[in-house]
Amino acid sequence: MLGQSLVHVLARGFYAIKDTRTPAIIGLSSVVLGIILAFAFKGSLGVSGLALAVAVQSSVNAAALWFMLHRRIGSLASDHTLHTLYKLSIAALAMVGVTQGLKIPIASIVDTHTFVGIFLQAAGASLGGIIAFLGIGLLLKIEEIFGMVDALKIRVKKVASVLPIDVSDVNAQH
Repeated sequence: MLGQSLVHVLARGFYAIKDTRTPAIIGLSSVVLGIILAFAFKGSLGVSGLALAVAVQSSVNAAALWFMLHRRIGSLASDHTLHTLYKLSIAALAMVGVTQGLKIPIASIVDTHTFVGIFLQAAGASLGGIIAFLGIGLLLKIEEIFGMVDALKIRVKKVASVLPIDVSDVNAQH
């Protein structure tokens, strides 16, 4: 998933410098690699082999785009970017662990044989994973998480300013 996400971001770097040819050639090459890997892995690994082929293909695509873009425009703030990517990976692993870890306990509370039960299980586990990601992100001081929190605070203040509720009255009554 990381490689696939990076491909979209890095390709836009080329589009910004009006180069659509380089990402197209790299993309086509990586698709050919993906097909070769899919055939190579499908026999021994089955469906998992296809997933591995796609993961390797997108990672190679992202690495090639990164290399070529770096070569083309110079620094991509590589040290900072890699450090942030490292922190985000730690937060993402925590998110996956919490999400997976919550599925079984939530399943013991809800009926997973119904749509509502499955929805509640997915929603609860996902919420736990998001909270874990944000918490670890804040602990690791990931700048983007702080920016997101600041933007959310501004949005909440804007929404609160248009609500017809006077908060001072609520505080005075209690």
